[in-house]
Amino acid sequence: MRARPCGRLIETPYVVQGTIVTDAEILAVVRQHSGNGMSSHMAVIEVPKELLSFAPDGGCRTLWATDKGTYLVLGTVVTDAHVLAEVRKRSGNGIPDYETVIEVPRELPGREATV
Repeated sequence: MRARPCGRLIETPYVVQGTIVTDAEILAVVRQHSGNGMSSHMAVIEVPKELLSFAPDGGCRTLWATDKGTYLVLGTVVTDAHVLAEVRKRSGNGIPDYETVIEVPRELPGREATV
């Protein structure tokens, strides 16, 4: 799992790679707390806290701290082939089937939440 600023590939958002969350109960809580809900172009991933140095303590509407030392992150799934190729190259392990890559804004909206 990786969290990196995207730099020249995408000007504003970060691109984050993480484990896809499929647990229906967790997804229901995320939908409830996200404010805007989830479109079919969005996903929730789980990422170790230490990989998200840009994240606010405690979380916000698109980022939730867990009791496992991870964050759940809601974002738009990246489909751009060039960006995905760069993520594969930088990760060293590619993108396994149980992971995906999402975009999150550099300025995360403030609102603490825990899942």
